[in-house]
Amino acid sequence: MLDISLEVFSGVPGSILLAGGLLGCLLIQFLYLRQTDHLSAIPGPWLSKWTGAVTTYYWFIGERAQYVDSLHKRYGPIVRVSPTEVEINDITAIKQIHKVGGPFMKSDWYYTLTSTAVQTMFNTTNAVYHSRLRKLLSSPISDANLKQYEGAVTDRVLLAVRRVAEELESRGVADIYKWMTFLTTDIIGELSFGQSFQMLERREKNQYVKDLEALVSQQPLLTTFPFLISAARYLNLGVFRRVVERVIRINAYAAESVQRYQDHLALHPTNPKPTLFTKVFGAEKDNSLTHQEVVSNAQGYIIAGSDTTAITLTYLIYCLCKHPKVLEKLVREVQSLPDNFTDKECRELPFMDQVMTETMRLYPAVPTALPRTVPAGGAVLGGYRFPGGITVSTQAYSMHRNPEVFESPESFDPSRWENPSKEMREWFMPFGGGSRSKASIHTFFDDFQTCGTICIDPVQKSVLLVNYPAKNEYFLPKGRKNRGETLESAAARETYEETGYPCQLLHHNSLPTKAPLVPSSRDDTQEEHSTGQIKNSERELHTEPFAVQQWVYQDGTRKLIFWFLAVGNSMQLPHENTQDEGENFEAFWFDRDSSLAIATYDDDRALIERAFDALKI
Repeated sequence: MLDISLEVFSGVPGSILLAGGLLGCLLIQFLYLRQTDHLSAIPGPWLSKWTGAVTTYYWFIGERAQYVDSLHKRYGPIVRVSPTEVEINDITAIKQIHKVGGPFMKSDWYYTLTSTAVQTMFNTTNAVYHSRLRKLLSSPISDANLKQYEGAVTDRVLLAVRRVAEELESRGVADIYKWMTFLTTDIIGELSFGQSFQMLERREKNQYVKDLEALVSQQPLLTTFPFLISAARYLNLGVFRRVVERVIRINAYAAESVQRYQDHLALHPTNPKPTLFTKVFGAEKDNSLTHQEVVSNAQGYIIAGSDTTAITLTYLIYCLCKHPKVLEKLVREVQSLPDNFTDKECRELPFMDQVMTETMRLYPAVPTALPRTVPAGGAVLGGYRFPGGITVSTQAYSMHRNPEVFESPESFDPSRWENPSKEMREWFMPFGGGSRSKASIHTFFDDFQTCGTICIDPVQKSVLLVNYPAKNEYFLPKGRKNRGETLESAAARETYEETGYPCQLLHHNSLPTKAPLVPSSRDDTQEEHSTGQIKNSERELHTEPFAVQQWVYQDGTRKLIFWFLAVGNSMQLPHENTQDEGENFEAFWFDRDSSLAIATYDDDRALIERAFDALKI
């Protein structure tokens, strides 16, 4: 053990000792980073190799998105912003990072942002836990389920409009963000806990709204100084203590909301009022969720559902006020609706859709970083090798302002969405990507279509599965349909690209279909009528979808998956280099029993079993 007498330092001023200590720490950090810097090849400001202080400064003053965008313009789509964080604005890499079921999990930044040690749908890095919560919460926010709340939502909207009109009449101006916050908070209360928070009736900001507004502006304190936030729970540390007090009050607000609904359940155990959180309360009853998990998820639901939606609605009204011609055109379209119009009819208004989409492009509710952690095995993004544990972030602000995709990107032009290109759809990501997208308002790209196959080798009696080694998952091949492509072509193409095996869709009559037969020639028709028999029995064969699935994401977007029966040859070698960059899939053929044992997802197992049964294999 090194033994140094403190007498050596006697008489040395404390300021010199402190300076020497700081210098020593900086030297150690310099030497450590020099030996361990695996991101040295990535461009960015020289200071970002040693500290993220500059990025943090812009985060504090509310200009991080603009600062990072300026770095992209200077250094390119891959830019380093701190010793351990890189910002990405390359569409191939963005797809890889946000791929549904991919290995890039949320970083610990989300835990510090939510200021809770309890896992929730918004902060968890556990894919299994997130999937379980998503199953509890996704079906209640499907379009079919939300329809039952349309009357209650309409009443809240009409009241909000009256409140804005009253304030304009009395003051000459109106605080739109305040009223939109009241509106969305009331709706979230009604839908989630069966009772509005009555903010529109009260007309004034209560402590909850004041805390919510303050916490939004104080997010940098939560994410930059998590240790001081934790310490402020026990010590009076000024502004940090005030942040903690706001977090505690909002948590108590969520707990009160949960308790009100639990009291309702106790009074009406057989016929409770349905809410978006009813299934979550059921999960607490069977002990699959703790009470604190229910409260923490409720807290996140209230904040995410009210704040982001209020921001989007406020910017929508701002854009319409700034662009009177757009407002005039939209008013004409809305006036074409019948007197008792519904939400469904509103969604079918094309210009309304374009205005909403353009608002979310220019003013996304979440414009800045969505940090993800590179998986343990590392990854290649944008041509650079990233070690595991590094943070990679994407931001909608830069994606939506790419001049190569959006002409005059700083202009508000809803007409650009009349016939959007494939690139525009790909680069539009107002709430992030994947099944972990933020729970908020509908994105107005109602559906996207995915096609896949249950590809059978009838000779070897085997089925084709894709293996994703990074997560050791096995699943049926599928992928998104391209514009103008038929469902059948997309299913065969995606199977080939993911596995390397060509396949042919199976013409079959193993399952009934309501699709009418292809009309025959006039001569054939006359003969069939005269004989009472169909001349060509092959007309009964079809390649109609074998099954259709629907997934509903947190933002209301629906993914429709069309499954087709196909045949392939398991004895041939797969073709090489058919996959997109970063997919790294492997393909295997399994017999019936083995495929049912190894397939990761219940839905895939059900499809495999039905396919083998239908084909009598």
